[in-house]
Amino acid sequence: MNRQKWTIVLITCVVTVTFALQVRAASVAFEDFGFHNTGDQITGTDGVGWAAGWHGGNFSTLYSNSGSLFNSFIVYGHSTDTYAKIGGGTQGSDGRVFRDFDTSVGGAFDTNGYLDGNGNIGADGTTIYIAWASKTTPVTSNGNDSNYYHGFEFYRDGMSDSVNRHLQVSSDPADQALWLRGNNTIGFDESTAQIIGYNFPALTQLHYFVLKIIFGAGNADSASIFMDPQLNAPEGMPTATIFSTDLSFDGIALASFVGNPVYEVDDIRVGATYADVVGASNPPVVPLPTAVWSGLAGLIGLGLAQMRSRLKFESA
Repeated sequence: MNRQKWTIVLITCVVTVTFALQVRAASVAFEDFGFHNTGDQITGTDGVGWAAGWHGGNFSTLYSNSGSLFNSFIVYGHSTDTYAKIGGGTQGSDGRVFRDFDTSVGGAFDTNGYLDGNGNIGADGTTIYIAWASKTTPVTSNGNDSNYYHGFEFYRDGMSDSVNRHLQVSSDPADQALWLRGNNTIGFDESTAQIIGYNFPALTQLHYFVLKIIFGAGNADSASIFMDPQLNAPEGMPTATIFSTDLSFDGIALASFVGNPVYEVDDIRVGATYADVVGASNPPVVPLPTAVWSGLAGLIGLGLAQMRSRLKFESA
């Protein structure tokens, strides 16, 4: 009977460790384009946490899959995954696609306490993380490789970039840099921070970005960007931070404008914590603290020692 008792203790320890290995964070919303086949146009409602599918505002040819890729937003395959692609045309500029988050009562953002009372994500005292993988390739035929614009943008109460756009991670042809910008980026830049310069080779490589937005009291908000953070690791120092007024939002947009660079985006993920969005798995594995591992190892060691002692006593 005692042997059975210690066997149960040991099995319990092993099961505890196994369960701990499976602890994973959850996303409030995500779109990894994995529901689509290569060449699909993004018009469906796939993913989690969204109010509807992608849409193109005033651009009637946005979903056209004929001719060049100008003003088209379609999924392309790479290895075992798929990703979205916008831009790449030679006609000049103007290409943007939008998607609205589900900010309904009882929805994921509501139950997580993010709604501000106006139907937007941005309740005072909350923090949210948005992550995505992306790369940008200039179209050489459109002129200077550094003279192009692309952006991952956040909108509120509409789709006008001169009124409703309040936050973006975007390139700037004039400054030749990648910027984190707060509030209306057409009428004024309340706060900006340079992330990298164009001469940094990363823009043409696949990179992972994490945006952290802290919604402070009285709309005194801040946004921090992490470029290529270490996966499955604790939150470190951000690449850049800005302080701005009212960064609440209800949707995002992907844009390819000046020079029509090819803008490729994948694994859009929204979470309540850093661990919710940073990870190589889906959802990411949450690393256990060293103290927890030490405790579990000690518990297993104690169980084994007690079992050996008991078996030795019973066999004497």
